[in-house]
Amino acid sequence: MASVYCSSDVDAVDQLFEYLWEQLPADVGIEQLLDEQAKCVLQAHRDRQRAAYVMISNHYKPLAGVGVDKTYASPFSLDDARLVMARDHGFSSWKSVIHESGQLDEGFEEAIDALVHGEFRHLKLMLKEHPQLVTMQSSYGHRATLLHYVAANGTEIRRQKVPSNAPEMAQLLLEFGANVDAKAKVYGGEFDTAALLSSSAHPKEAGVARDIAYVLTKAGATFSA
Repeated sequence: MASVYCSSDVDAVDQLFEYLWEQLPADVGIEQLLDEQAKCVLQAHRDRQRAAYVMISNHYKPLAGVGVDKTYASPFSLDDARLVMARDHGFSSWKSVIHESGQLDEGFEEAIDALVHGEFRHLKLMLKEHPQLVTMQSSYGHRATLLHYVAANGTEIRRQKVPSNAPEMAQLLLEFGANVDAKAKVYGGEFDTAALLSSSAHPKEAGVARDIAYVLTKAGATFSA
């Protein structure tokens, strides 16, 4: 089993939502899922948990850059938490979640989890049985493909983990037909995996950024100077 790099901030967010997966049905809709996560963020803010600060500082502009203490001391409502969760999943607003989201694809979600946890054999088996997964786009607002998740950037924070075999994971996806030029809708624009990798701290901290970049370059990706 590959080791997995997970920053303390990502780990805090992951742990905040961990219990939800046991309580929610497998076919939960995106609106319901994000609403339950928003309630977790709201409670975490009240309890001054690190996960709340991570989510709020990343996705709630009124409190961006104000520091930990002021973040916890400032008013923060369920509607604010819903906006945080919407933006964490690539939606521009909670209204967008209501009108643009639908059901999650269980197979795609399982494949993402296998990818970010370094479960190479599991992912390979899934791709053999369901080859459409490699070109599928997320039902979340960012519309990321599996390959985008290798960059650990722009997608939901709880999944911004980097397994030690991430370069092999990227190669596997490309061999099964992943589009190296596919764009995800993040940070107010559209970016391919190479662009997301270039600005991502996590693969660098994990020590695999150059190897991932090499794999992507061989597949035709271009990196800005």
